[in-house]
Amino acid sequence: MQDKFKRCDLHTHTVHSDGTLSPSELVCEAKRIGLSAIALTDHNSVAGLDEFLSVARDCDIEAAAGVEFSVDYEGEELHLIGLFIGREHYGAVMEFIGDLKEKKNEANRALVARLSTIGFEVDYDALLAATPEGYVNRAHIAIDMLRRGYVESVSEAFDTFLSEKSGNYRSPEKPGLFETIEFIDSIGAVSILAHPLLQLSREELRELLMRAECKKLDAIEMLYVKYSPEDREFSSELCRELSLLESGGSDFHGENKPGQELGVGRGDLFVPYGFYESLEKRKEEKARR
Repeated sequence: MQDKFKRCDLHTHTVHSDGTLSPSELVCEAKRIGLSAIALTDHNSVAGLDEFLSVARDCDIEAAAGVEFSVDYEGEELHLIGLFIGREHYGAVMEFIGDLKEKKNEANRALVARLSTIGFEVDYDALLAATPEGYVNRAHIAIDMLRRGYVESVSEAFDTFLSEKSGNYRSPEKPGLFETIEFIDSIGAVSILAHPLLQLSREELRELLMRAECKKLDAIEMLYVKYSPEDREFSSELCRELSLLESGGSDFHGENKPGQELGVGRGDLFVPYGFYESLEKRKEEKARR
């Protein structure tokens, strides 16, 4: 019988993308707060997964190695999580992502150059030097702007100066959503469409999921820190209607995103451990194919 009080968090980040905890610190915090399972899903990186899994074994907490892929869907950037990625496939993941990291750095440098023309100085090389694996995204730039007093919050930086709508940022070319779903399936991992209602309307999300190219998608992140109760209910109904698995997470980034606390989000997030079990079962089914 499933323990209804056991919980998990299937969407987290560390210093290997844009979080502030190391993989070891993330696992220790998950253990401290009583999570039964946790997933690490750094952006476009496998760099922290070995440390994460090793410490999880030592701490006796169930863990899923993941990556949050940045993908393109009809000109819109969406995020797709690949979960339960085997270590033997880390190289294939990085080969699939290709030169996205370098393209990201080029886009960031162009952004910083545009910011300087309107009076905002950001030392991009210093940000690179301070980041493991040299991974910098707009969150790092937003935090630097906050520290320099240019904005009053990270969200203000994104809303006013760092979004594509501002004209200052131009997103680099990314792999397509459907080809990424196919890739994740080909390595026996589980695909989860992350927080789609942040980017798409309900009608657009339904249309996307009805497309034939989406048939290998495994799950939707229907419990998400920024979702309203109505968003969660709509997403859950879609999962039932389309026979998709459910996932959820806090999108924890540590100090970089205050108010998105591990395991609980803004205090009202509870991701049932059963989500982890169902997703793991899907991974095991793929392994038997």
